[in-house]
Amino acid sequence: MEVVETFENVLRFMKASSPFNDHSVHELHRDSDFAAVHVQNVSLELINDASLSCIYSVAVSDPASSKSDMVEAAATAAAVEAYRDGKSLIAYVGRKINCANDLEKNFRRLTEEAEKLFARRDDVEAEANKDKTKKKTKECEAWIGRIKNVENEVQELENEFRKRRKRSWKQRHSLSAPNFSKRLAEKCEELHSLWAEGGLETEAVVERPPEPVRLMHAPKTEDKPSIHCAVEEILGYLRDCSVKRIGLWGTVGIGKTTIMHNLNDDEEIGKMFDIVISASVSKESSIEKLQKAIAQRLKLSTEGIGDPHEISWRISKELENKRYLLLLDEVWSVFDLQAVGLHDNNQDSKVVLASRYQHVCSDMEVDELVNVKRLSEADAWKMFREKVGRNINLPGVEPLGHLVVTECAGLPLLIDRVARYFRKKDNINLWRDGLRSLRKWPSVKIQGMDEVLEFLKFCYDKLDDEGQKICFLYGALFPEDSDVYIDYLLECWRAEGFLSDAVDFTEARDRGHGILHELIDVSLLEKVKKSKAC
Repeated sequence: MEVVETFENVLRFMKASSPFNDHSVHELHRDSDFAAVHVQNVSLELINDASLSCIYSVAVSDPASSKSDMVEAAATAAAVEAYRDGKSLIAYVGRKINCANDLEKNFRRLTEEAEKLFARRDDVEAEANKDKTKKKTKECEAWIGRIKNVENEVQELENEFRKRRKRSWKQRHSLSAPNFSKRLAEKCEELHSLWAEGGLETEAVVERPPEPVRLMHAPKTEDKPSIHCAVEEILGYLRDCSVKRIGLWGTVGIGKTTIMHNLNDDEEIGKMFDIVISASVSKESSIEKLQKAIAQRLKLSTEGIGDPHEISWRISKELENKRYLLLLDEVWSVFDLQAVGLHDNNQDSKVVLASRYQHVCSDMEVDELVNVKRLSEADAWKMFREKVGRNINLPGVEPLGHLVVTECAGLPLLIDRVARYFRKKDNINLWRDGLRSLRKWPSVKIQGMDEVLEFLKFCYDKLDDEGQKICFLYGALFPEDSDVYIDYLLECWRAEGFLSDAVDFTEARDRGHGILHELIDVSLLEKVKKSKAC
């Protein structure tokens, strides 16, 4: 009886010394009888083991001890051992409850850290995508890639936590719970570290490299056979490894710029070269302006650099390991490509230059020349009809349309401009008036006409002497659209005294051929297919 009372006192003491309140103990008992059963089993084992040990100790130390002394000693020892084991049990249960609390705390922190990290990731991507001329750094790309991986891992942990919540108290607080809580804590640290790495003060974007092709959205050439043939001819030369420079020449309005834009946009060319560079060399242009245009295309910074030689060196270094195609439009005079920074880099790079003058192309040491021909009468009419639209079908308008096309002399640019002018005329009276105006070029105000007249005047003024100018003006005596035979024209020039400085017929003929070549070279005259006509 004394032993039982002593043991009950120990249990009451254990309960009083426990850090848990009655509610906590009640919760434990409500979910599981594990704690109570464990206390009973351990207590019985301790009473048996401790009692026997103490009885043996008392008997050995004092053989004369009474039975009651032995029983009292055994009860005292059992109570001490029960107290110690009870404290261990309370600590064990406490750790379980602490583990449960840590698990909830770590999960809440995990969701908070993940939310912060993903928000920063979105901010960095928005900043990087704001400027289309720039792209993410490799470091930034790697950082975003790591976040993508960790995002999947966070999702797996969240799913596992929600599954655990559906289990019983005993299953939730099994031996695996501390390990899961530790995994949550470690993942929180990883998320926080990634968040710190992605600070917006860190450079997340860099300048994009120049795109291989900058599209110009050139008009189609299928409806303009002369232009389409020139594009195909140049493509053939670009495929030839032995051809480095190609010259394209023809009069104003013939379609040279359209050809250059189509070459720029051509898909095959985009695959042939690492980069396609298009630039216009206007009459007022200079080496420095051309260098600036090329440097901008290559995204080279030349700010603060005034020395053309330094810019030339930078351009050459940028292009030395690239296979490039340079398209130079509107070349008015000869210049040194090497002075610009364009050297033969042994990468099969090529240059196509377009000029109104054949001699400019030749003096630029091109390997092949492509002359853009005027549209045939049939092709010119087809183009004009398509541009004008339904008004061409008005009663009595079509014959007038053919006369209008004749005035355009097969020039695609002029046909395009004139067609837009006549597109607005919706009756035959307006068409007749428009045709009369067109035949008075100096007085008509049609976009594109002024450019043609300005070019003709420029070419005329550029002729070396008065003899060449008189020979050109003599052509106005021949009927419109007639073929002029070369031998007959040269004989007329000699008879009119335009070649008076020649001492004999042979010299006069040679002199006449020289003048004729100059007029063709500046696009004031044009050769036709017949070998004896010009």
